[in-house]
Order: sequence, then structure tokens, then C-alpha cells
Amino acid sequence: ALEEAIFQVNQSQSEANDSVSRLLAGENEELHQVALATQRAEIEFELLLQVRNKAVQAYQEIMRMQL
Repeated sequence: ALEEAIFQVNQSQSEANDSVSRLLAGENEELHQVALATQRAEIEFELLLQVRNKAVQAYQEIMRMQL
């Protein structure tokens, strides 16, 4: 599941970069579509980062437990 999430975030960022490139090249790309693609990629990345942080916190908590 984590691998799929990382792949999806990477794909969203790639699509956002392609969209920005097309806009800057003067191709038929709407500004609002570019803004939406970049925001979507940013939100997905932030979510993945938060999930990673929670996983690290859970691991650290488990390591602090005494048996």
C-alpha cells in the first residue's frame, strides 16, 4: 500500500510538472488546470509525509516499550 501511495504521489508531481511545462511553452493548457494539478500534487505529498511521520512515531513508541 505504501509503495502504491509513493508511486501515486510521484505520478501526480510528474503530471503537475508536465502541465507547468506545457503552460510555459505556450501550448493549449489552462491556467486553472495547472494550478489544480500543482495543488493536488502538493496535498498528496503532504499527506504522504504525515503518514510517514505517524509511522515513524509509532515505531519509536514501540521501541520505547519495555518488555
